[in-house]
Amino acid sequence: MTQIEEAGTDENSPMEGSVAKPARITIKELNQLIADVQEYPLQNDDKWFVVSYTWWSKVLETVKQGYVEDIPSIDNGSISDKSSDGYFLRANLAESIDFHLLPEPVFSRLRDVYGVEIEERDFIPRFVIEKAGKLVVEVYPRLVMVSFAADSSRFCVLRLQGSDTMVDLRDRALRELGLIDTPIDRMKFYISHGDKYELIDTSQQNLDNYFDTAQKVNFYIQSNKYRSQHLHLVHYQLLRCLLMLRMRTENGLSIMINQSYLVEVRRIRCMWFTESWKYLFHGISFAGDILVFFNFFIIIL
Repeated sequence: MTQIEEAGTDENSPMEGSVAKPARITIKELNQLIADVQEYPLQNDDKWFVVSYTWWSKVLETVKQGYVEDIPSIDNGSISDKSSDGYFLRANLAESIDFHLLPEPVFSRLRDVYGVEIEERDFIPRFVIEKAGKLVVEVYPRLVMVSFAADSSRFCVLRLQGSDTMVDLRDRALRELGLIDTPIDRMKFYISHGDKYELIDTSQQNLDNYFDTAQKVNFYIQSNKYRSQHLHLVHYQLLRCLLMLRMRTENGLSIMINQSYLVEVRRIRCMWFTESWKYLFHGISFAGDILVFFNFFIIIL
């Protein structure tokens, strides 16, 4: 582990807040580490690390020149953003263009030698998983937040596993919330792609059909306790939306009605959410790495 040291009076001491570089490395060892990256095998549950390609390209260029001491501290600033919850990986990053993956032994050695600029930002571990019968490094771990619509304080967070089916996800979510006995035929599952909503077929075996590019999914359940008053309100609002839309369906456009109810015309399907639900959908964030913010929720009919 590297340590953060305070600046001293010596001109060679590190600046305040920077991470010290206590170890030294030879050009031969560094070349071997680079070779190891290319040849290191993937094994299930092994840990790899994400580093920015900006930093990695500096490593490769500096090695060619033979000046290993000129390599800067590991810096993932070009692939990271910061929110109130901490640092997270930017969306839509491409391997070998935006980032590079290093096996744990290689990263640990480079970290010992060169340190990191910011520990919370630049230390980005990822695990090897099995996906579609192949081992891959899961750069964007996929999380599902399961929340009770009538009581957002009742929630759990599930991590999607490579072997999970839609039925597995549904049952795990309902079990965590104590709703496993709720009849499935009284539920409907939806996922949103931005401002577009899609009815989910829970008989689908492969979660990747819906969540291949999602890291964080919100999963909402409307309580049967609130069924009568909520459904009465929903029916009235949907009727109101449909009446207003009859004059606007020729172009097949999605429109927002007084910023409260979302209507998707192209799918000939109407979904709704109040301002309070919109806050739940878009106002919750996690410390970690978020790629695509899908909203996944259940309405019990």
